[in-house]
Amino acid sequence: SAFTTPVLFLAGSLSEVLGPSLQEQQIGRYPSATLQVVTDVGHDLAWVKAADVVAHIRTYLDNRKGGL
Repeated sequence: SAFTTPVLFLAGSLSEVLGPSLQEQQIGRYPSATLQVVTDVGHDLAWVKAADVVAHIRTYLDNRKGGL
């Protein structure tokens, strides 16, 4: 059965291994997935662009309120 719980994927636009192309493949397995790409950063996006990552997470959670 499919995993139907909402999922947020974050990817650094410059990551060659874990970047947007891989994450786009991953979201195909999760019907309720959302992908957010953080620009100008690699796989260390949580450290290099922490404020952007937190903003994406907050926006995602704000949009999920009442929809879980």
